[in-house]
Parts: sequence; structure tokens; C-alpha cells
Amino acid sequence: MVINTYKFSHEELTTLALKSAGNHEGHWTLELATKIGLSNLSVDDSPHYPTMILQITGYVLQRHEAPLPHSLDASVVNPVVEEENWILDEVKL
Repeated sequence: MVINTYKFSHEELTTLALKSAGNHEGHWTLELATKIGLSNLSVDDSPHYPTMILQITGYVLQRHEAPLPHSLDASVVNPVVEEENWILDEVKL
């Protein structure tokens, strides 16, 4: 079966961002960077009304000094893993 859609929770996205950034310590939140625009728009031939347009321009990982109710501890979700030295036996074909 081919999967066409993936849905992530806010916690999962924050964890993925922490792992991608290589952060292993501190309390972090994932925040939206936004821009707001105003205009008069109409939908379906209705009268024009003042309208606010919200653009999401990016995502920001923000570090906090103390834990917050919605922050993640990088040492828990992305702990430092020591590399193991593996000895590979010679494979004879």
C-alpha cells in the first residue's frame, strides 16, 4: 500500500527539528514565523470585507532557560548516543 499523506503532531515536528539541528540539551519549543497582511476581499460575489491574511514564513526552534508546559527537553527526545565500534568479519563469497 502506498501512503500519500503523513500527519505529525507538534511534539513530533519539534523532535524532528531538534534531531535535524543536532541539539542534545536544553528546553526547546517550535514556533511559527509569520507575516500579516490586510486587504478588502470578496468571496463568492459577496460584498468586500476587511480581511486579514496570515502567511507562515518559516519555523523557529527557540531555546528556553527553564522548562515550559509545551517545551521539549532535547536530552530526552534526542540523547547523545555514543558510537559503537563494530568489527566486521571478512565475508567470503
